[in-house]
Order: sequence, then structure tokens, then C-alpha cells
Amino acid sequence: MADQAHHEQPHPALALPKHVQVDLTVPATPPTLEARTKHATQALRWLGLETITYSVPGEPDARVYEGVYRRQHGIPPHEQNAPEHGTLDATDILAVTKSASRPELANQLVAVLQYRPPVNAYTLELPSGCIDRGETSPENTAVRELKEETGFTGTNWNVDTMYAYEPSVMGACGLLVRCEVDLDAPENIHAAPQLEDDEFSLTTVLIPLDGLYRRLKEFADQHDNVILDSRLAAFAFGLQFAKMVQ
Repeated sequence: MADQAHHEQPHPALALPKHVQVDLTVPATPPTLEARTKHATQALRWLGLETITYSVPGEPDARVYEGVYRRQHGIPPHEQNAPEHGTLDATDILAVTKSASRPELANQLVAVLQYRPPVNAYTLELPSGCIDRGETSPENTAVRELKEETGFTGTNWNVDTMYAYEPSVMGACGLLVRCEVDLDAPENIHAAPQLEDDEFSLTTVLIPLDGLYRRLKEFADQHDNVILDSRLAAFAFGLQFAKMVQ
């Protein structure tokens, strides 16, 4: 057996398909954005359509793409650090509770449940909101939105990187903003939301981080008129997946 093992040859390394990358890289010559043409309509207050003209290296003719944009929210591209790479429209808030007097309420995720007409269902989401015109700080937007939607005042705020919401449809981008909610703080003991008219159905929910994905899945499975928002679902599954691969 020892002699057989001595003569065994190592298996040759399997080559990856040419289109698969191991290292994260960006093409040296990406497409060039030529123009964005807005097609606002008086019938729509919040959204508009746009055609996006861009050129691809090596192609003689420009390409045209159709998209959607928000008409009244967001920080314009020329006010961002990455001009023309989408519009920073909104913030999503990852708020986790703490409480010394009620430890059973600590390490809970602050979520909201509200009716969304486009899907004709209630969606379970992270608190979030659009950046109003004139607002230049996403953190200030997050502070305001958490207070308006849940009544809570957060502390220890941290702003993460920008990401795209629906890059195949619109250029709207968001920021994940993290904070703590001290349930023992006087301002949170008597918290009261300040809901807008279209948030008539919004309720605040505390969900334990431990077993978050299982709890969300069970809740959605038990109610045919509930859909999980993709950002909350992805966060919850990420926590679950991290445990699976340890």
C-alpha cells in the first residue's frame, strides 16, 4: 500500500471556464454613458421614464436603454462622489435594540410591516425612506426616517457603502445605515411614530436576531398576503448562511 501511494500522481488542477474570475476586477474600458433623456409625464407625481444612451467600446453605434427615475427625491449625481453612477435616493436602517431593564427585548431587529400597493400585499421591511430634496446627509435622513416610522431615536450611527436597488430598471441607490435603539432611554419609552398619509398601515415590529431567517420565513409562509422585502430577506439569510458555512 505504501508503494502504491508512492507512485500515485496528483490530480491535475481543473481549469476554470474563461469567463469565470477568481479576483474581483473591473473591465479596463467600460461602456460610456452618453446621455439621459427624461420623459416626465404630468399624470405621474413621483416617477418618470428615461432613455439612457451609452456606447460600448468596439461597437460603431450607441445603445439605448429604458429606465425609471424618482422625480422628487435623492441627492443629484453632481453632488455625490461618484457622478453619473446612479442617484443616492434613500437610506435603509438596520436598527438593533438594547435594554438593561428588559433583557428579553435586547438584540431585536426593528422592522416595519406595511401594505404596498404594487404587490398588493403587506411587506416586512427594514425602516427606510427617501432622501428629501435639500437633504445632503444620508445619516440625517436615516435619523429622521427612523423617528417618523417607528418613533424610536437611535444612537451610535454608522453609514455603510452605497448599493443599487433595481439596477436593471432604475438608477436609484441606497445606503445601509446602522444604529442602536436603547429601549430604556426616556425618548424611546414614550416613542410615537409620525406617519405620513400613505403610511396608514405601517406598524413597528421587534424580531429577535437569533433565528431571524426562520422566523421571517415562517411568518411569510403562514400569511399569503405577506411578502418579505428583498433587503431584509437577504440580511436574514446572510446571518443564517454564515452559520451554515462555519
